[in-house]
Amino acid sequence: MRRRSRKLPILEGPSIMGLERIIGNSSAKPGFHDVLFSALFTLHFVLVLTLACRWAADPEHPLPSWLTTYAKEQAKENQQEFGSLALAALLAASGGLPFLFVYLKFMEWFAFIMISLIFVGAIVGTAGGSAYCFYHALHVIGSSGDYYSQTLVLAFVLLLCSLLSVIYFMCMWRRLETVAHILSAVSGVLSGLPGALSLSYVTAALSLGWMLLWTMSLVEFNYIAETAGTGEKILLNFWWLVTFFWGAAVLDGVLQIAIATIIATWYFDEQYLERGVPCCKPAVWGAFGRAFTMQFGQACFGGLVLSVLRAIISMLTKLQQSIGDGNVVAKVVLCCVTCCVKCVESCLSWLTAYAYVYVAIYGVSFIKAGSEVLTLLSNKGLDMVATSAFVEPVLFVGALLGGAVGILWGEIARQSINAPAWIPYSGGFVGGFISVGVGLSLVSSGTKTLLVAYAEEPGVMRSKKPELANKWAEGNRLVKP
Repeated sequence: MRRRSRKLPILEGPSIMGLERIIGNSSAKPGFHDVLFSALFTLHFVLVLTLACRWAADPEHPLPSWLTTYAKEQAKENQQEFGSLALAALLAASGGLPFLFVYLKFMEWFAFIMISLIFVGAIVGTAGGSAYCFYHALHVIGSSGDYYSQTLVLAFVLLLCSLLSVIYFMCMWRRLETVAHILSAVSGVLSGLPGALSLSYVTAALSLGWMLLWTMSLVEFNYIAETAGTGEKILLNFWWLVTFFWGAAVLDGVLQIAIATIIATWYFDEQYLERGVPCCKPAVWGAFGRAFTMQFGQACFGGLVLSVLRAIISMLTKLQQSIGDGNVVAKVVLCCVTCCVKCVESCLSWLTAYAYVYVAIYGVSFIKAGSEVLTLLSNKGLDMVATSAFVEPVLFVGALLGGAVGILWGEIARQSINAPAWIPYSGGFVGGFISVGVGLSLVSSGTKTLLVAYAEEPGVMRSKKPELANKWAEGNRLVKP
């Protein structure tokens, strides 16, 4: 069985230890993989589309009367509130785009400072919250007061989180500089590619369309499943839940593969990435087209695995809610099982993101990409964890700041339409948070791509970008020379 060492020599070719790279000069031609899963997803899509069209064309199957009545009453009574909410969300979503580019530039220039400040702020915040809870429990509530024990437990939990954050930050300190350079490089690439950023919004729009289409088909599906038995209904509902999650997961997988292809193109063949105008580069839209065709099967395969787990979580949560308060043991057991399945789903989602990187760079099947991820994890697991641990908080803070900027747009909407202040403020925050968060999600895929590309073929960076390679080597080295 082939074993690859991560201590690689300086290489220029597209082949590395049996893997044929499909990006860069003299690269191999990509092929189709996991065609069975792409065909299976296509059949599901046709089925959903057929049911949605049947519902739309059949006047005997309208929406439930209680739903239409409620919607009409709410629209009549809260017309101004809905208008204010929609206007604030629209303004915030549009105004979030300039802020997105500004935040990308800040990450490009001050990545190390931003990561450090966010971690230090989290440590100080949890420590301060713990001190406040201790003081409030001992000097304000008193040992005989209400919520004394709960406040003490919260204080100890916050103190433990603060201590664990300090330990983690100290252990990962040497890797921080390398991750900061990776984050800076990815932010710089994406800030110069508005076409790549637009892919995230195109995919988000397609996801909304899929949700609407699936909801329309669900009404028709319920009419068809009325005559089924109890056991059959459970299986049919589970299958239809899988279909819903599958569509969203496939679109997300296609986006991740496309962004990984774009960032890998910058790493292996930057000259090709520079062709064309900023909003319409062949490398950008070519990556999106390849992800939707040749690499669509891998996205369908990975999405199916995650969708089954997410459907199981939804069914367990629904079952837990349906159990009465009297059956405490059953609710506790279901809660534990749900928690375990969620942990498995989160781990697989994280690993699948890395598998999509191998799919984008080497054009392998999803199973082969998964085996490569496990090999990388066994050799560079701490670097993979550090990348997510340091990058994700920066992206989350950026989305929160986008929501804060959205509140300012909510104030403009409040002045235009007379409504309670909290409605446009809420709409502005949600619109800004989603708008900026969707754009920043590409950075997460990009950092994973650079980590894999540098770990697999460091010679490309050393030969084509020696100054940047030396900067990356100043921190904890992903690949030792």
